[in-house]
Amino acid sequence: MRRIRLKLAWCAWLGLITWAMVTGFRLLFCGQDDTKRIVNFFSMDRDLFLNLHQYQFILNADVVDVDVVTVVHSNPSHLTRRTEIRKTFGSVRYFKGVTSATVFMLGLVTNQHLQQQLQEEASTYGDMVQGNFIDHYQNVTHKHVMAMHWVGGHCNRAKVIVKMDDDVMVNPYNLVNYIKTTMLPNNTIHCSVRTKGIPERRKGEIGYIPIEHYPFPVLPDHCTAFAYITTPHAYRKLCEASRDSRYLRNDGVYATGVLALQAHVRRRHMGDKYIVSRCRAKENRQHVFNDAIFVLNKEGQCGDFSELWRHIQRNKH
Repeated sequence: MRRIRLKLAWCAWLGLITWAMVTGFRLLFCGQDDTKRIVNFFSMDRDLFLNLHQYQFILNADVVDVDVVTVVHSNPSHLTRRTEIRKTFGSVRYFKGVTSATVFMLGLVTNQHLQQQLQEEASTYGDMVQGNFIDHYQNVTHKHVMAMHWVGGHCNRAKVIVKMDDDVMVNPYNLVNYIKTTMLPNNTIHCSVRTKGIPERRKGEIGYIPIEHYPFPVLPDHCTAFAYITTPHAYRKLCEASRDSRYLRNDGVYATGVLALQAHVRRRHMGDKYIVSRCRAKENRQHVFNDAIFVLNKEGQCGDFSELWRHIQRNKH
């Protein structure tokens, strides 16, 4: 009889432990409001670059003393794209009383010939920043945080920060008009906001997020990362939040989703007419730029940079 009572007590104890574990798991991963759980999950050990910000700049641009700083995340091998940007929208330094400058962000390369080319390019234009980590798709998050860190130390006069990739075409005149006619609260990011996204679990796909990096079923609201507008204040808050947040490969979700949650930075949806992610085959692609500020021109799907730029200049207002 005593053995039976002990077995029953032991089974009850195991049942209680199992119930507690299951309940805890549900509370951790299956609740409707994941904000606190996401923030807690991303608070952990410190990474040399992501958290400690021990960046060294092999190539460095001068202090940028302008109103609008456009930070372009660029692959080191994309000399042609950087040249196109410099010749087109990057050449507009002043419009309607607003001054602007463009700075390219890169990582390290292992090819010495390419590094020599980058040094010559940087010497010619003075608009490139190269960090001390390998430029690789797995390190795009490092580049994103490096850009925030660099802006904080080199752009004290800036009022607006524009982040973009090097395959984006910008209408700088629409950008200035938007800045001058739109409230830009210090604590906001203006972008194309994605809500209730599902993590990409297929290895090898763009935006792949391993479950061990992000175990939640739904992504936090975040911006499409190819272009957004923010303020130095919000940029600094995101940068500070990165000191206590673990690595996530998808830099858009990390910077404008996870860090924005931690730093209490809000996202404001700009509308599809301002940020265009693709050009439709049957439309007049040049007319997209009548309203758009940013157009993703991946693999030239929207047309030649120079041709698009001529259209933008003809229709500036």
